[in-house]
Amino acid sequence: FFDPIGNEGLQVDIKEIKLPRATQTHEVCYEPVTQCVFISQMSSCVLVRIPLDTNGFLLDDQDAWKIGACNEVGDGIEGIHNVSLSATHPGCLWLSLQYANQLLLVDVTAKHTMLVRQIIQVPTVYTHPESGARIHVGGPHCMRECPHTGDIWAGLKGALKDAPCGERKKEGPTGRS
Repeated sequence: FFDPIGNEGLQVDIKEIKLPRATQTHEVCYEPVTQCVFISQMSSCVLVRIPLDTNGFLLDDQDAWKIGACNEVGDGIEGIHNVSLSATHPGCLWLSLQYANQLLLVDVTAKHTMLVRQIIQVPTVYTHPESGARIHVGGPHCMRECPHTGDIWAGLKGALKDAPCGERKKEGPTGRS
C-alpha cells in the first residue's frame, strides 16, 4: 500500500545515469549475486551493467556489451529484449534476442566478460495440427524461468516482416518456400 499524501514529505534521491546512445532502452533487472542492475537496449542490442554501492545507489562505473551479430557499421541487430533472472543458475541472466529468435543464458559474474552458457533456438513456424497450415510466429518478446521446475516460458511477439537479422522465408501450407 502506498499513500502518496502520507509520504510526500519523504526524501527522494534521484541520480541521472548516462547510457550508451540508443532509441529503445528497454528492460531493467537487478541481479543479486553481482549486485548490479542490467539494462537492455533493444535498438542497438546492447546490455548495460551498473553496479550498486553498499547503500543500493547506482555507481558511476558502468560497462556495456553488444550482444549478437552486428551490421556493416557495427550496430547490434538481433534485438535484445528481455532481461530476467535465472532461478536455477544464480549469477546468470536470461536474455531474449527477438530478431534472432534466440534465448541466451548468460553468466554475468565475471567482472569484464559475459559467458554464454546456453542458447535456445525459438521455433518460428507453428504447424496447425488439424489443417497442417504453417503459420509464422515472431521472436521471443519476454521469457521467464519457472523457479520450481526450471522450465522456460517465452512469449512470442508476432511475425516480423523486415527483421534486421535477415529475411525469413515465407512458407505456405505445403512447407515450400
